[in-house]
Amino acid sequence: MPADESHTDPAGSSRGETPSRTPLDEALSSFTDGTRRDEARLSRQSRADQAVVDGLSGTFRGTLVDLAEARRPVTVLTRLGAHHRGVVTTVGVDVAVLGDDLEPQRWLLALDAIEGIRSTHLARGRTTGAVAGPNMADLLATAFDDAQRVAIMTRGGNRVIGVVDSVGEDQVSVRLDGDGDLMVVPIAIIDEVVVR
Repeated sequence: MPADESHTDPAGSSRGETPSRTPLDEALSSFTDGTRRDEARLSRQSRADQAVVDGLSGTFRGTLVDLAEARRPVTVLTRLGAHHRGVVTTVGVDVAVLGDDLEPQRWLLALDAIEGIRSTHLARGRTTGAVAGPNMADLLATAFDDAQRVAIMTRGGNRVIGVVDSVGEDQVSVRLDGDGDLMVVPIAIIDEVVVR
């Protein structure tokens, strides 16, 4: 090949020169750049969406169920200012039961009266579907069946101490220590019950 002939590539540019871009090249480049930007945006959005789902997927009740299954020691803080230590043994519809292997007493804690749970091993908690398990009335009926002494703390901070005399659909009757009078308490206002 003679030295004065120029060599060209199929696109028509000389070697060493930048090939000129056709309108098709520009369109393809613009399309792939846009696709990369869209994929990056969708990836960021997907990570953000997953973070929201992760944060919302765990429930308070689910955390209690996880703790009950793991039998991990916890401290439960209640709206009355109490700090109860023990192991979550049961999680019901509207109640969690906290017990201690060293003592026979247990606490029935209304879920809406629990203000926090402290433990060295807390997880986000599972998402709970259908709520199953006992409710506060069921557990009070068990205390009645076993003729156990109870100390009931109401939402207003009142304390009722005695033996469960009867349990109705939405109330519990307690035979009070001392004079033996009966006290009827609506179950809906019970925050905590210590069963001995």
